[in-house]
Amino acid sequence: MLVEQLKSLQDVLGEINDFSLQISDLEKRFEQYQAQPEQRLPLAAIGGLLTYFYQQQKALKQQFQETFQNFSHADAMVVVKELFY
Repeated sequence: MLVEQLKSLQDVLGEINDFSLQISDLEKRFEQYQAQPEQRLPLAAIGGLLTYFYQQQKALKQQFQETFQNFSHADAMVVVKELFY
C-alpha cells in the first residue's frame, strides 16, 4: 500500500511538472505571436491550450493533495517509521 501511494505521488508530480514545462513554452510562443496582429488563429489556439493545461494542472494538484493526505495519515506514518527508523 505504501509503495503504491509513493508511486502515485511520484506520477502526479511528474505530470504536474510536464504541464509546467508545456505551459512555460506556450506562454513564450503566445508572447511571440502577440507581436504579430495577423496571427490571430495561432494566438487563439495557444490560448485554448493554455486554458486546458492550467485546468489539468489544477486538477492534478488537487489529486496530489488528496493522495498526500492519505499517505501522511497516521497509519501510514507508523509504517514509514517502522521501515526507516
